[in-house]
Amino acid sequence: MLKISQSLINDLTDANMCPKHIKFKYYEGKERIQSDAMFAGNYFEFHVLGDTRDHNFPVFENVDRKNLKPTKSRSIKSKVEYLQSKGVEFDKGADLDSILDVLPEDLSEGRPCKAQIDLNELVLYAINILFLMGIDPAKGETQVRIETDTLLGHLDHVNVDFQAPERKAIYDLKYTETKETDRWNGWTDFMLNINAQVQAKHYIKLYHEKHGVYLPFYFLVFGKSKWAKIFKIDITEEGMSSHEYTINSCAEQLAELEKANFPASPRFNKCAKCDFYEICEQKKLTPEVEEITI
Repeated sequence: MLKISQSLINDLTDANMCPKHIKFKYYEGKERIQSDAMFAGNYFEFHVLGDTRDHNFPVFENVDRKNLKPTKSRSIKSKVEYLQSKGVEFDKGADLDSILDVLPEDLSEGRPCKAQIDLNELVLYAINILFLMGIDPAKGETQVRIETDTLLGHLDHVNVDFQAPERKAIYDLKYTETKETDRWNGWTDFMLNINAQVQAKHYIKLYHEKHGVYLPFYFLVFGKSKWAKIFKIDITEEGMSSHEYTINSCAEQLAELEKANFPASPRFNKCAKCDFYEICEQKKLTPEVEEITI
């Protein structure tokens, strides 16, 4: 049986859940399409904490990179100087253009794009706030994978609890492009963010199962437009019992899906946004007809 992660719980409990998507993502490990927002989040996380869950180093491509090879219209002198700078030997009277044609593209370094510049500023903003809180990412544990017999999770960071340094705490770093006041899609009202609630409960339970201690849990949220929020999550006994019930329900649901071999439940708009649209043979290619009687 697949081990239960917080992302699996959120996918299984999504009202638009498609079993085929579950199979592609969790059982077959198919590569997902990385959106610009996901890339930015990974870049931010890497440069603040020093690592990402997949241990990838996100790299932006510079802009305004120019080909340094002389064009045919350039002077013979400039072509000779370029070839000599590259250590290319050639005979006197050789066809310099033919020699240049077979050389690889030689692009200048260019300059960072605006997205990278903005993110670099946000990284420094976030690191400064963490240090003012007394959190040094270099002294904590980053991307902590915890696995039990039935559960799985990847904790962003474990470090001293900045409110009580004698104990540890779990920190989850969030990058968002939403506004501070975005009530429905952002972090204005935490009680509307069901996925985040599941994540906090799951990581607190997971750490307890592995180490026998309940740690405080914090979301450190940083907005693209330079705003920050900190949420400390306190889980009640009722809240943890509810999460344990959810875990058991998801395990039962997975067992049923495995027996049924993950039947697709295609809908046009859902399929169009799916990470696995290109490889799914059951995707819906045209919108459904909604029949209205008036």
